[in-house]
Amino acid sequence: MFTIGTSKITYEPFLKNAAMLGYGLYTHTMQKSGTLHVRAFVIENNTSKICIVNAELGFITLALQQAVLNEIKTKYPQFGLNETNLILTAQHTHSAPGGFSYYPLYNMPTPGFLEKIYREVYEAMVAAIVAAEANKKHGNVSFQKGNFELDKEVAFQRSMNAYNANPDIPEKITPETLHKGVNREMQLLSFTDENNKPLGSINWFGVHTTSISNNLHQVSSDNKGYASKFLETHFSEKGSDYVGAFAQGICGDVSPRFRYKKDITKWQRGYWYGKFDDDYKSAEYNGKLQFEKAAELLGKQGENVSEKLDSEIWWIDFTEIKCNPKFANGNTEARTTEACMGIAFFRGALMDGPGMPAVLMPIAKAMIKRAKKKELKLKGTDAKTQLKYRVHGVKDILLETHSQRLLGFNNFSQLPIPDFADGSIAAIKKYYREIGSKRHVDYTPRVLPIQLTFIGNVAIAAFPFEITVISGKRLANSLKEKLAVAGITEVILAPYANGYSGYITTYEEYQVQMYEAGHTVFGQWSLAALQTKFDELATEILKPKTERNLKQAVHPIPKLEEMNEFAYYKK
Repeated sequence: MFTIGTSKITYEPFLKNAAMLGYGLYTHTMQKSGTLHVRAFVIENNTSKICIVNAELGFITLALQQAVLNEIKTKYPQFGLNETNLILTAQHTHSAPGGFSYYPLYNMPTPGFLEKIYREVYEAMVAAIVAAEANKKHGNVSFQKGNFELDKEVAFQRSMNAYNANPDIPEKITPETLHKGVNREMQLLSFTDENNKPLGSINWFGVHTTSISNNLHQVSSDNKGYASKFLETHFSEKGSDYVGAFAQGICGDVSPRFRYKKDITKWQRGYWYGKFDDDYKSAEYNGKLQFEKAAELLGKQGENVSEKLDSEIWWIDFTEIKCNPKFANGNTEARTTEACMGIAFFRGALMDGPGMPAVLMPIAKAMIKRAKKKELKLKGTDAKTQLKYRVHGVKDILLETHSQRLLGFNNFSQLPIPDFADGSIAAIKKYYREIGSKRHVDYTPRVLPIQLTFIGNVAIAAFPFEITVISGKRLANSLKEKLAVAGITEVILAPYANGYSGYITTYEEYQVQMYEAGHTVFGQWSLAALQTKFDELATEILKPKTERNLKQAVHPIPKLEEMNEFAYYKK
């Protein structure tokens, strides 16, 4: 029997006129506050402990992860929690505050680092862990899974052409069958006390938390927030103080929107809707579908998992991964390199919110081609330059986040695109004028963690990316095959965990260069690289603890005074 603690913390992080995190728009600002929640689950046996935290946020940043760890280690060493056995995840709402990253890019729309929001968020996460520790009971953990029926309007493939490029899909999808191009399975861990009284659950299902669009300005936990509310109310009516987390799953190319409606809406919102014209009603509708599936699974007898607990984390420099050829179609030269973002990323995800104005696209493309031609003329024989273009392949590189070049310019003030023409470009130029020209910090991280956790026969693979449907399928299958010798029969993928740095697409999807591929920052073999490193991590975790050898890459430990150097938000 396990010892299990559950908790839910409610808080209201808010700073009027500061931008929210997710759509990447400086115009998507907080105008009305709303409640958000952090849910925590502590699971321990006689020798080991795991803690899973799920926050209603866009994603976890390395700054948040380090702040929570530092607070727990300093103030609550008796908990025995560290980066190895603590999993911090986000359910990816796009209507929650931003401004809490050490790395500048994801703070740019805010604009800048927001100490107030940063403190409120990590303190809520710590409070959830403390509350779960204080609420421990003897109990059991069980696993359930089930698929949404095809007529449930819950999730839709948003990048059809990229999805159809994969050779391993069941069938090519059409605009009428977008609902078939997703992973419709929900996986769920349920927690009960020793008398079988429900304590809580956490489930993973992949659908973007973007029912609420970028032209609305209230802080909200979106569809998964509604789902949690429905589930917790369902159990409270039965007398249970229940904690129900709806974590994010394989949703990189999955949208809750499915109705195209060409109307007079501002173009940047896009023309795709959920069930209703009212986005909040659509979020509630989608959340209710997720709640109903979770309640259905919880109404069945789950399979209790064994009391095995184990976990390992591995910090990796993602710019220097040489891929195992078995994950790269036999390519012995497949690898990653420094992060670059393509024009497809700045164009936006058309169903969930366009980005760069269409009129600017040909201008930006022409500038990209000119910059590439000029660079190859000057440095064509340079090994680093050759590597960049080989690894990033067909991507039209707009922003090099490590080299800090935008459309070929190192000095962004010289960029011939005026601020009023595009909000994203304006935000980057504003950062450069305020801060960037004075201090050199990578715009996005190089070193990121991946994590493997065993709870009985269930493995949770946590990573700091958004992953597409087929990428997720390949990663889960390779891990399941590898871990079968340890009795693992179920693999749960937990994205947006412990940090963040864009997307993971398949090699085939990458060649199509839709939004997700433009934000696959480490190049066209990024999935092969992630599979390679998870395969190596799995090899180590299968060994006895004393024999494991995971050489950790060095990553910056964010300091508040450093992050405040990037604080240039003005009310």
